Order: sequence, then structure tokens, then C-alpha cells
Amino acid sequence: MAFVSAFGVIPSTLISSGVAIISSTVLCHLIYFLFEVPVAGITLAMPTLAPAVIAPPMLYVLIRAVDLLVRAERELQDQRERLQAAVKTAQRQALQADSEARAKAQFLAHMSHELRTPLNAILGFSETIRDVRVGPIGTEAYREYAGHIHDSGKHLLSLINDILDMSRIESGKMDLEREWHSASELAGECLALVETAAKAKTQQIDDSGVPAQLRVFGDRRAIKQVLINLLSNAVKFTGQNGRIAISAAEDETGGTVFSVSDTGIGISPGDLERIYEPFVRLEHAESGTGLGLPLARGLVELHGGEMTIDSELGRGTIVSASFPPPGGTGEMH
Repeated sequence: MAFVSAFGVIPSTLISSGVAIISSTVLCHLIYFLFEVPVAGITLAMPTLAPAVIAPPMLYVLIRAVDLLVRAERELQDQRERLQAAVKTAQRQALQADSEARAKAQFLAHMSHELRTPLNAILGFSETIRDVRVGPIGTEAYREYAGHIHDSGKHLLSLINDILDMSRIESGKMDLEREWHSASELAGECLALVETAAKAKTQQIDDSGVPAQLRVFGDRRAIKQVLINLLSNAVKFTGQNGRIAISAAEDETGGTVFSVSDTGIGISPGDLERIYEPFVRLEHAESGTGLGLPLARGLVELHGGEMTIDSELGRGTIVSASFPPPGGTGEMH
């Protein structure tokens, strides 16, 4: 193999053929001499002609096969080394990602404790002042300011909770307590939370599409969070006198699909491609952090369901979220 690698297939064939021809000629003539065989013309030439005709093609095939085997073995060895290097790189990256994930989780847990403690104090004291629980306020404006402080604190606490939920979803550490719940009851509780904002814009909300007997299987808090986010977006992106509807139905798998539709401004095709990215806000968004829809989709997918959006600029949007039944595509956490 080393000889072939050093000289190549053709030179190796020529050298081997020459050796075979010379060896055959010498051996045959030695036999002729030792056994005193009479030598005629063809007998004299045969030891040389036969190897000259037969040896080159046979040796070429053999040497070529050896060369191909050597090349294949080298290629296989190279591939094995590249694969081992790729595996080591992937292992290093996985360890680094795991380390970064743990550091992120620890940071968020610490941030949660450090921020929630003063926020709870802000909410508690501002609520006491706003509601005049310990005595009258000299100037009415102070009471109004206390209300603003309380609302801002609630908004900041909600943002912190959303960030923490997104982190838990991404790390797969959010636990779900999946049970059967009344779909209409959940929808009613969520509608009550957006009713004030809808009335301020004289919007109509229709919940007649949620059957009273329909049930949904999943984590109660997570399902409510999904519906609240979808309804809040519908109210936010629908103008005065608009219409919002929430409906629910059982799908072919036995799961439950909620749909929230509105007559709002709609979403452009370009925005649909990035609408699920965290902290992405549409240009015409009135407010918000861009976490509502990504968080809702994350919670739906954590149940094993999926979220779809059908929207057209100037016509409105329909967002659907499916929750599979027990033993369906959902993975128990």
C-alpha cells in the first residue's frame, strides 16, 4: 500500500509487470536448463510473452483496487476525525448554553425577589394613600398621584411576571397543572378584566360563541393568561365602536380551540413574520412591551397546542389557540 501511495497506480503497474515478466522468463529458462527441456522458438518466447500480455491488466486491477481501498480508508478516517471534532464542539456549546441558561435563571430569580419586594411596598402604600385608609389627604391631587403610582407599579410588576414566565417557558421549567375547566367560565373571567378598556372605546364584545357545556383541558392560570393577552391585544388594536368576539369549539382530536376576532387595523404580512418575537412592537401599537403574543404562544405550545393568526390590514384579525385533550399531543409538565 505504501508502494502504491508513493509511486501511483500506473507506475506501480508497470514496475510490477516488469518484475513479473523478468521473473517468469528467468524461472522458465532455469527449468528448461535444469530438466534439459528442448527449446524451440515459441517455447523460448512463451515465458516472456504470456506475462507481458496477462500480467499488466491483472496487476492494474489489483493495484487499482488496493489504491481505492487505501483512499476509502483515509477518507473514512478523515470523516471520523471531523465527526469527533464536531461532537466535541457540540458538547462544548451545549455545556456553555446550559451554563448560560442556569446563570440566566439565577439572575431572573434574584431579580424577581429584589424587584417584587419594593414593588409590593409601593403598591401597598400607594393603595393606602389612594383609598385614604389612615386619614384625610390635604390636597386631592395627592390622591390622584397615588393612583398613578399604584397603576405604574402594577404595570411594572406585570412586566416582570411576563419576563419571568417567558424565561420559564424557554428553559422548560414552567409546571402545568392540567385539569378540565369550563370554557365559558374562563372566557367570562377574562372578559371582565378587559371590559373597562373596551367600554372606554365603546367597543362591543360578543362571547356568545362559547358554549356553556364546553370544557377545556389545561392549566387554568396559563389558559387565562393566553385569553387575557389575546383579548387585550384585540381591544388595543381596535378603534372606537369596533367589535370583538371570543368563541370556542371542540376540534377533531377532542381538544378545545379558542378564537378571538376583532375589526381592528389588522397586521401586515411583514409584521406577521416577526409578531411572535419577544419585545417586538408594531409601529401603530398604542402601548405594551411586545411580550403578550409571544408569551401566549409559548403557553399554548407548552400545552402541546398551536396558535394561528389570520389577519388583513384594515379588516381585522383572528387569533386561534388550541389546547389538546388528555393523552393528545400535549406533553405533561
